[in-house]
Amino acid sequence: MKKLLSASLILFSLNSYSNENQDIEGIWAMIPLKNRIANVVQYNADGTSSLYSFNCAKPDKKEPVETSAYSVDKKNKTITLTSGTYHTSLKIIKITKRTMALEQKINDDFSVSLLYAKVSDIAPLCGLYTGEVNPPPKTAYQPADFIPSPVIPPHPQLSRFEGKWMYNNVVQIEVAKDNTGNYILKLDSNPDWNHLYNQVHWVGDELHFKSYAYSDKESLFSHPYHKSLSDTILRLTSGTTMTHSHITGKERYDTELIKQ
Repeated sequence: MKKLLSASLILFSLNSYSNENQDIEGIWAMIPLKNRIANVVQYNADGTSSLYSFNCAKPDKKEPVETSAYSVDKKNKTITLTSGTYHTSLKIIKITKRTMALEQKINDDFSVSLLYAKVSDIAPLCGLYTGEVNPPPKTAYQPADFIPSPVIPPHPQLSRFEGKWMYNNVVQIEVAKDNTGNYILKLDSNPDWNHLYNQVHWVGDELHFKSYAYSDKESLFSHPYHKSLSDTILRLTSGTTMTHSHITGKERYDTELIKQ
C-alpha cells in the first residue's frame, strides 16, 4: 500500500489546476507535514465535512472531530469551510481522482501547501512521514515547524474568555477578535520569545489547544523553551479568573490567571 501511495505522489503537479475529476467527495488523508501533522478529512455528499486530527508522534491519540459545511467554487478554485461564524478558504492547486493539492493562507506573508491522497479508511498516512521525529533544537524556527491556526471555534461561553489574562501582572494569554471577526488566541512577542497556537477546540467549557514557543535570537536556540510544544487548557473559574494549564509529557502545571 505504501508503495502505491508513494508512486501516486509522484504524479502531483503543482503548477496548474485540472478541469477534470473535480468531485472531492470521499476521504482524503494528508501527506504528513514536517511537524508530524497528518490530518484526514471526509467530504460528504450532503455538503458537510469531518476533520480528523492526527499527529504521527502520537498516531493513536484521539482528537475531537471537527464538523463544517463546505462548498466548492470551481470558478475561483477554492473550497470554503464554514462552522458557525468561523470560515476559511483553501485554494485548489490540483485535484485528480486519487490526489489533491491545496494551499492554505495563514497570513499575508505565509501560505502552506497541503498534499492529499484519496483513501478508503480514516487513518493517518504516518508511514509516509520522512522528517525527523526529534528535530535538532539548535536551529531557527521554520514555518513548517509549527503551523499557526489560532482561531477559536464558536461556543456559548466564548465571549467570557475575551481579554488579556495575567499572572504577576504579566500577560500570559489573550483572546481577541481578528480583522475578520473571528476570536483568536494570541500573545504579543517580546524581545526574546514568540508564541503560536493551533489545534484549538472545546472540551465541554474548557478551551484546549497546542502552544508553541520559539526565539529569534541564536543565543537562545539552546534554551529548553525554544521550540517547546505543550498541550494547554483554559478553564474559567469566575468572570475575572481562569486556570491556565500546561501539559508537557506527563507533567501538568496549573496557574491561576487574572483578567486585566
